[in-house]
Amino acid sequence: MHHLLMKSRNVMLSLLLVCCLMAWAMIRTKPPGAREAFDRNPRQLQFSATALCRLKCLGMAQSDAAAVVANGLILYHKSNRRATPCPVWVVQGTTATGITCRLRLEQCAAGTIVVGAERPGMAATCACNDAPPGIPMQEQRSKK
Repeated sequence: MHHLLMKSRNVMLSLLLVCCLMAWAMIRTKPPGAREAFDRNPRQLQFSATALCRLKCLGMAQSDAAAVVANGLILYHKSNRRATPCPVWVVQGTTATGITCRLRLEQCAAGTIVVGAERPGMAATCACNDAPPGIPMQEQRSKK
């Protein structure tokens, strides 16, 4: 009788552990809620110096980047919506002139900052690490 009681207790503990693991997995993989979803029409779209250099190198205007933000495909597997202080999103789309590009954005409460641009599958040919000094990202965030 004592062994039967111990077996049922072990089964209950194992079941509880499995339920907790399943709940954790469901919470961890749920899609973003309304308050943390990507805003396709931000009040303010800013560009880092590196992003401006990359856009110029790709032959794109800031308006092209804004169109990709508004209409592009969000690459959730490359995005980090839990990044702090601002979630990082990767959006891919095609401009009106036919350029396929991928943008990396930091979306903060006060605005969205384009921090990078690239052509998928193509090696970067621009020397944008030497981009002209712009407003550093930390200063942009502190001004908001």
